[in-house]
Amino acid sequence: GKTTTTTLIYNMLIASGLRAIIGGNIAPGIPLSNFILKDDDVDFIVAEISTFQLELIDRFNPVISVLTNISPDHIDRHKTMENYIKEKMKIFKNHKNSDYAVFNNEDINIKKYLFMIRGKQYRFSLRTDVSRGTFVREEELIFKGDNKEKTICSVNDIALPGYHNRENVLAASCAAFLAGGTVEGIRYAIRNTNSIPHRLEYLGKVKGVIFYNNSMCTNPVAFRKSLEAISSKNIILIAGGREKDTGLGDMGKAIVEHVKYCVLIGELKDRLEAELNKYGFKNYFKTNDFEEAVRTAFKQAKKGEIVLLSPGAASFDMFKSFEDRGNRFKKLFNLIKREYED
Repeated sequence: GKTTTTTLIYNMLIASGLRAIIGGNIAPGIPLSNFILKDDDVDFIVAEISTFQLELIDRFNPVISVLTNISPDHIDRHKTMENYIKEKMKIFKNHKNSDYAVFNNEDINIKKYLFMIRGKQYRFSLRTDVSRGTFVREEELIFKGDNKEKTICSVNDIALPGYHNRENVLAASCAAFLAGGTVEGIRYAIRNTNSIPHRLEYLGKVKGVIFYNNSMCTNPVAFRKSLEAISSKNIILIAGGREKDTGLGDMGKAIVEHVKYCVLIGELKDRLEAELNKYGFKNYFKTNDFEEAVRTAFKQAKKGEIVLLSPGAASFDMFKSFEDRGNRFKKLFNLIKREYED
């Protein structure tokens, strides 16, 4: 949820009349070093930071640091989950007592390392009221700080699809309030931020078949959340790619629970096939040709059903990046759309 949360914070600050710029690890992104060379008069730089970048920090110290969650990822680089958690927690490493730490109240991996946080702690939660931070009460989003509560909006106002995006909205709202955002500006951004490239990105319809691009889904936890976000059994799924040493998690079970038909691609296709066979799931097709994968998915779909690219794995076996994979999917969607419109 890093890019979604980063984008939401930026949109909230802009809608609140603050001067902000966005960059860092967000695609296409502007390197933070570029901002130093600019004379722009801004109130805030909103930056997405990866663990790859946090490995190398020395004095880097955000005034407000947000940690959305910690689930297994990039183990191929960090070797162990413990190492990965420690790298994530470095976002709070140089905090002063006056700085702000915003984090997920329900994340057990973060809770293990709360001793590393020196700044003021603000939590976000979908399950319970928090003493400082953001939470949901009776379907309303609430911010609480210094014993004062502000009602932001209804959960039904959230334009981004999926239950997981409620957490992203809570995280972003908390950070935006701490940065001086207004209720009106934050509410406006929540209601009007409805699509982010490669993250459950709605592309359109062909012959009544709906296409979603979720190429950024590169690990098993995000994979399940993506399928749950669609909340339909009429999903024709394209999944697979290169594993990041996270294991498959419950990808096979998630497919059986949420998917009507699956097209398996990339290096993981045989392992995913074995997982599906354990459950007796036979509605799948394997290929290493991405265009064949997309066209097969479309042929299997009926009017009102969904073709979803949600790989659950890295892209580097077949593409340069997840953006490259998602852009290729979008080009094929547009090609198929033109063929049927003509």
